[in-house]
Amino acid sequence: METVNFKSGFVALAGRTNVGKSTLINNILGSKIVITSEKAQTTRNRINCIYNDDNSQIVFIDIPGFLKPKNLLTEKLNKLIAKTINDADIVLAVVDVSTGIGKGDFFIFEKLKEINKPVVLLLNKIDLSSKRNIEIEIDKVKEFDFFKDILLISALEDKNFNQLLSTVKKYLPVGMAFYPDDILSDRPVRSIAEDIIREKLITKLEDELPHSVTVEIDKFE
Repeated sequence: METVNFKSGFVALAGRTNVGKSTLINNILGSKIVITSEKAQTTRNRINCIYNDDNSQIVFIDIPGFLKPKNLLTEKLNKLIAKTINDADIVLAVVDVSTGIGKGDFFIFEKLKEINKPVVLLLNKIDLSSKRNIEIEIDKVKEFDFFKDILLISALEDKNFNQLLSTVKKYLPVGMAFYPDDILSDRPVRSIAEDIIREKLITKLEDELPHSVTVEIDKFE
């Protein structure tokens, strides 16, 4: 895979909780690597998810959604987010266009405009929004002139993924692959299984268990 024209790098997904970052990564990879939930803070760790094709290796980094610091957990998560963004080559700012771009999104934009790297804005969930509403939301972000590109996508319905991947490759540096081309994540299978169990607990037992529940596997076969 290492050729003169081969590109590789790390791409961080930044955005509020529940804008579809994890769904986007899973569908690009074609496999469930990161868990999804309507609950905030479902994603708590930095997760490297690896996309390979003939001329690139894109390491998508799924990170927690930005939250205003309210307790030690949210402060810790926000520090993780900031570090991951600083380490990335490209940042994808993801918003939910169907519910409208609001204060939480603008809070994130203000943080992202300070970084010295390409930032691409993804307007997600276009399948749930009308053309007119999408135009209104695009008008809201015109003042933020630091976005290199603005793309319309649907993570759930795999819309405009080719355009997204082409745009990412445009800003990726030339370099060798970081990982073998036959793996989808640098996380152990055991760790992925723990997260999937936690996802089911959050979904099925949201009235009985706190969203901060964690899972540890004692025996794995």
